[in-house]
Amino acid sequence: MPTSSDTNSMRDLPPTDGEFEELAIAEEELIDAYLRNELSADERKLFENALQGSSELRERLHFARLLGKEVSMTPQPQTVVSQIQGPSRQSDVEFRGLRKWRHFFGASFMPQPAFRLALGTCVVLILLGGAALLAGWMNLRRESQRLAAERISFEQERQALEKRVAEQQSSSEQLTAEMMKERQQLEEDRKGFEELRRVQIAGEKSQSQTPAGIIATLLITPGLMRGPGGPAELLVAPGTSKIKLELGLEAVEYTKYRAVIKDARGGVIARSNLRASRTQKFLTLQLPAARFPAGDYILHLSGLTSVGAVEPVSDYPFRIRSKK
Repeated sequence: MPTSSDTNSMRDLPPTDGEFEELAIAEEELIDAYLRNELSADERKLFENALQGSSELRERLHFARLLGKEVSMTPQPQTVVSQIQGPSRQSDVEFRGLRKWRHFFGASFMPQPAFRLALGTCVVLILLGGAALLAGWMNLRRESQRLAAERISFEQERQALEKRVAEQQSSSEQLTAEMMKERQQLEEDRKGFEELRRVQIAGEKSQSQTPAGIIATLLITPGLMRGPGGPAELLVAPGTSKIKLELGLEAVEYTKYRAVIKDARGGVIARSNLRASRTQKFLTLQLPAARFPAGDYILHLSGLTSVGAVEPVSDYPFRIRSKK
């Protein structure tokens, strides 16, 4: 016969599959006893407290009630046998239940009220513990899903940020390359205009040192590129036979050009078609000096396309002064 210490050591061992099955049967029997109003006042109070704290236990109680109603409404063929057997049949059922509990708890098990109260308390604690574990697991699962969603969102934001940084870096590099290219082009244009200016200055010096009847040369840049001092000026000495105009070009975009010179009142002084050279960024126009009395003038330069269309290129303002 097992002693109380043996019983305590058996309770410390982890329950086996058979013991879990016995506990499940005990829970079912406790619910059935509550529905049949067979529990004592203390047991009933403990069970109802457990119902308030466990939704799972309330669902099982509701299911047991529905099942009991369904069974009570169904004709039972064993009713006659139950009536014949009477109390002996009920005694056999209770005896089999007692055998199950004796097998689990040992030979010292006795169906005393105190033991029934302790058993009910254990069952209620087990149900509450299971409900708490289920609630904790659900919370852990929701937290894990939230962290996974945040991780995915963070990864997407990181990829979008890296893409924007790469696009901005590429745009910055492209802008830097374009600025360098424009700077080089401006430097080349500046050198070209300085060379044309030196030619003009050399022409003016040669004009002042040569007898009358020479050609007066003037270098003119487009209207948007002239200096802050106003339009280019040409000092014409008495006896000058011709005026030579050198027109600087920003780019050689046409093979043929058309030049129209007007005075300050808008009157046309001269018209001329010019041919450009791919190796030189300027055009040369030579006209009689008698057509240009002292005053302000403007030269409208247009490009001629291959189909004969006229497209404006730039304006060249200049001024003629007579040398006394």
